[in-house]
Amino acid sequence: MVRRLPDAAAPGPPRYHRRLSKGAPIDVQIPVGELKTRELHVWMLALDVEGSRREQRSAAGVGLRVLLGSYLGLSPLDVEIRHGSHGRPELAPVHDLCFNLSHTSGMAVYAIGRRRAIGVDVEALDRRAPSTGLIERALDSREAARVLRMGTEERTEAFLGYWTVKEAYAKATGVGLGLDFREIRVEGPAARPRLDLPGGSGGWHVRRLRPRAGVIGALVADGGPWRMRLRELRLS
Repeated sequence: MVRRLPDAAAPGPPRYHRRLSKGAPIDVQIPVGELKTRELHVWMLALDVEGSRREQRSAAGVGLRVLLGSYLGLSPLDVEIRHGSHGRPELAPVHDLCFNLSHTSGMAVYAIGRRRAIGVDVEALDRRAPSTGLIERALDSREAARVLRMGTEERTEAFLGYWTVKEAYAKATGVGLGLDFREIRVEGPAARPRLDLPGGSGGWHVRRLRPRAGVIGALVADGGPWRMRLRELRLS
């Protein structure tokens, strides 16, 4: 993620049975199918909830390399990933394949497309309700007032509904911490949000994600209308 919150399926899923570890040879590839220009493939990976945060992050990284290697026709060990000026992961050398990922407790989500900017964010709902200060720093005045009128149980989901869209947009643009979330408005119903940006939406489109019970997320990408295809990745 660009910034951290405090404290906080398709049939026939592919599988792979060997892990990336300590430079061992690996030639795992999975059937990812054709990725069309106006499609975004969204892969969901369940992480071991008993594992540490570091272990979950490592498993999420394994899944990313396996997916990218499968789209590129490479061994996962040959996939070169670099980080941009604000920490956004990118392929090196530059490729028309683009991607973004997010993970929260017990879940990783990957978004993969072609020739467009992509951002994805997922957050678990089983966290403390956001403080008034956080709400006022992350939301514009109307959004903040709406969330603050809600009860404690409703407040967390409502806040994360806004947050995930804004965070996904920040990751897609690569601006990172330089972006003031209060200048980004999220309009429309909770299930079908849209961005209201200074100067217009700029061709950005939003899809709400519900990868599993207790997790909320958002996918943001530019480049005109696109279709989202949900898939599941299993590590075993």
